[in-house]
Amino acid sequence: LYVSPIKALLNNQEQRLDRYMRLVGRRAALWHGDTPQGERNKILAEQPDCLLTTPESLEVLLVSQKVDHHQFFSNVRVVVIDELHAFAGDDRGWHLLSVFSRIGKIARRDIQRIGLSATVGNPQKMLEWLSSGSERSQEVVWPKGIDSKKPDVQLDYVGTHEYRGFIFTIAYEAKDPAYVVDFPDLPDIITSGQTLAEAFTNACEALDLHLESLQKLGKRLPKSKHRLVVEEVKR
Repeated sequence: LYVSPIKALLNNQEQRLDRYMRLVGRRAALWHGDTPQGERNKILAEQPDCLLTTPESLEVLLVSQKVDHHQFFSNVRVVVIDELHAFAGDDRGWHLLSVFSRIGKIARRDIQRIGLSATVGNPQKMLEWLSSGSERSQEVVWPKGIDSKKPDVQLDYVGTHEYRGFIFTIAYEAKDPAYVVDFPDLPDIITSGQTLAEAFTNACEALDLHLESLQKLGKRLPKSKHRLVVEEVKR
C-alpha cells in the first residue's frame, strides 16, 4: 500500500510508480474518490502489487460490503506513507494507524511501515509514533548527503544578549570604501525576542531609508548587499 495525504500527489505519483513496477513485472493502481467505477471493479477483480490510495479510501474499502476484505488485504506486507509529517500526531494520523492495525489483523502479520518525509526535524519521535502498535524493529534512515559542512548562517535570539555587551553594525558594502555606510543604531531598532534574521530585515529597511536620504542629497550610491556585523565587546 502507498498512502498519501492528498489525491493530487497520488495522481502525480501513479504513472511514475506504475512504470517502475512494470520494469520488474509488477503492477500499480490508483484508488481514491475520483477513481472511475470501472477501474475500481478491475482493481477488486485483480489486486495490483502496489495500491496508491488515501486513508479515507482505505477506510471505505474496509467497511464496504462489496469488498472481500480477506481476499483484498490478506497479501499486504508493506505500507509506505508519503509526506509522513502531514499525518503525525493529529486525528487523521491516529486514524491511519488504526487502519493499518485492522489490515494487519486481516493479513495476520505485523505489516512493515515505511514513512517518507523531507521536512522532519525530529525523526526519532516520528519513528516512535509510526511504530505505535507494532513490534517490528525500528530504524531511521536519514542520509546526510555528500557535503557535511555546517551551514554558514546561524540564528539566535537577540533578546538573549545584553546589548551593551555587543556591537551591532549593519553596513552597506561596496567595492569603493568611500561608499561603505555604517549604521550603528541597530540596538534601537531591535526589540527583545526578535531573531537575528528578523532584526536584520528590519535594520536593512531602516538602512535603505538612510541611503535614500543620502541619494536625495546628491550622493550616488552603487547597488550592493547589506551585511550584518555582530561583535562582542572585549572586556
